[in-house]
Amino acid sequence: MTSDDLKRFYMLYFEKGFRIKKFTVDVSLGSKYKTVIELVKDEMREIIKSDEEDIAHTILRFNNITKSDGTVGLAKIRDSRKYYDTISDFAENREDKIKRALEDLKEGKSPFQGGFWHDFDKALVKLLFEKTSSNDSDLLWLKENYFHLLAFYLNEAKEMMGNTRDLLFAKHKDIRSISDAADRILSKAFLVKKEKKNPVELYKAYRPHLPDSLESHSERVSIQLAYLDDLRTTLTKAGSQEKSIRILYVLDVYRRVYEMTLPILDLLRIAILLHNEEKEIEYSMSANDIVTILAENGYSGFVEAFNPQIRHCESHLATRISEGKGKVLLTKREGLRRVTIQEYSYEDIVSYQSRLYDVVFPALYYTFVKLDGFLKLLLLDSFEYQLLLISKIAA
Repeated sequence: MTSDDLKRFYMLYFEKGFRIKKFTVDVSLGSKYKTVIELVKDEMREIIKSDEEDIAHTILRFNNITKSDGTVGLAKIRDSRKYYDTISDFAENREDKIKRALEDLKEGKSPFQGGFWHDFDKALVKLLFEKTSSNDSDLLWLKENYFHLLAFYLNEAKEMMGNTRDLLFAKHKDIRSISDAADRILSKAFLVKKEKKNPVELYKAYRPHLPDSLESHSERVSIQLAYLDDLRTTLTKAGSQEKSIRILYVLDVYRRVYEMTLPILDLLRIAILLHNEEKEIEYSMSANDIVTILAENGYSGFVEAFNPQIRHCESHLATRISEGKGKVLLTKREGLRRVTIQEYSYEDIVSYQSRLYDVVFPALYYTFVKLDGFLKLLLLDSFEYQLLLISKIAA
């Protein structure tokens, strides 16, 4: 239960408008705590002296909260009872609650449905970057589903570092090297000196750099992969055996995987520039420029099968198939006719598609999901996140 001393601190700080002038926390053998907090308001002065563990833990971590406006300190709330009641809900029997949520996940009893992570992303953006009311439905959703969200990302982290990784890396020898290279780039940009930042600060520094197209990336990826599985089945059972027709299917697969890969390549480009301490970062670059920057920084392995021109010509119905020569021609309009600007053999297109679909995309997607999930797990498990959420709900 929340101690009376901690309740008094909440009441003075949040309801009466006192501010902390100074505090000390001493820990003796046997984990005994002695806390002294001096609070002031105008000419008034209050002293709290306590041997309670909860007030010691709170005051030591409390003033490291990152508020939604980016400042560091304590958020002001109107209802201290609602505040410490919710803190108690998060803190009491915490391990048992996490265990039950993990069991729900395992048994298919989780309250979440497919695509719930988009609801989570929307709610996080509200929590961290927007002004909200205390009864905002998205913030209440975060509170109500706290332990199931934490369980989901705990389980995902275990899978990403276990079976998922082992199965993925066994598919092709280059997947590991590409994933490791991407992991180094993202870690240098978004996890550097993480021990000096609380998880709220880490996530707030990372989230604005996600390209807009990554916001709903997982949902679009799942739909596209389902479509590609159906396409493969169709080709196997009833598809045309003519090479000129089948190469169109190959191009369709290539272009869809291209669209899934581009946002992650863009994030890697941004991460490189952040690590290089570029002062101005452009967030609306063409695919050609993204490819160029990655190649110039020594990451041609990411983009060697990535050809923006193939995708660009499709959008203008500018792809021609030369069946006799076994060529794919990319064209553009000049006057009243079309001229060829690039040509590829069928074998080239198949090679590009295979490399992008089977190696580059799975390596980069795995690495992005791993980083994103790790930052969310750190965030959810942090005391700073819990206090920030409770502060906003009790505001």
